[in-house]
This record gives sequence, C-alpha cells and structure tokens, in this order.
Amino acid sequence: MKKKLKKTKAEIIEKLKGKYSIRLLCKIAGISRSAYYRAINRVDKDEEIREKITDIYYKHKGIYGYRRITIELNRAGYRINHKKVYRIMKEEELYAVIRKKNRQKAAAMGVMKVAEDKLRRNFKSDEKWEKFVSDITEIRGKGWKLYFMIIQDLYNNEIV
Repeated sequence: MKKKLKKTKAEIIEKLKGKYSIRLLCKIAGISRSAYYRAINRVDKDEEIREKITDIYYKHKGIYGYRRITIELNRAGYRINHKKVYRIMKEEELYAVIRKKNRQKAAAMGVMKVAEDKLRRNFKSDEKWEKFVSDITEIRGKGWKLYFMIIQDLYNNEIV
C-alpha cells in the first residue's frame, strides 16, 4: 500500500513539476527526492501478468479466486506461484464473489421422508385419471420465493 501511495504522490509531483520545484513538492508530499525518482523510474515487471489476471477475473464474472486464476495461468504457460497471484489480486482489489451456501437444504435432508414407491417403477397406465406423478420447483428472487408444481397423467402424459 505504501508503494502505491508513493507512486500516486510521485505522479502528482510529476504533473506539477513545471510550475514548482521538485524539492518543494517532495517536501510538501512528505517523501524524499530519491523516493520520488525511484517511483517515477520504477518498471512494473508484473504488468503483463496483472493484465492476464484482470482479464481472467472479469471473463469469469468475478467468481474465480486466486487459486483458480493460478490454475488458468499455469495452463496458459505462465509459471507463477499462487502467492504472487494472491498478492497481485489484493493490490488490484480483485476479490472473488463468495456465494451463499443453501444451509436450509442441507438441514432438511436429515428430516426428509422418502415416500413409498407405490407405482413400483411402472410409469404406464391403461386408464385415464388412474396414475399421476408430480414435481415441485422452488424459484427464488430477492426477498421472495415462488413454488411451481406440475401434475402429469401417466395415461397420455398430459399435464393436468
């Protein structure tokens, strides 16, 4: 973070150096002249990797974290350590989106009762309105749930 701050101060000094002396600007910014020149002349050796990491991050809509991005880079032929990817992502403020786990489903699995197989896997019917099967689906929105249920007659596969 200090490096980024010095770089920012150095960029401001660079813009103002035509009007004021560098010595005065460095004194006001609170950095030494050598730190200013070092920040201006510094070459970012990781610039190409930074661009690749950013591309991969936005290509996958922010879901990929440093581990998956490291795997992608290694597959692309870059030999890079996960710690370096983590550091660069932290500097660029790229954080993976952490999806909420559906804990309700996991809790319900323990108490869920399995229904008896009354059809005995025979999904054919000789008469109309004799055998029915159904399915229910939960559709979630922001702050609301909608349940969608379909009932099907096995005689002619008609939705009732």
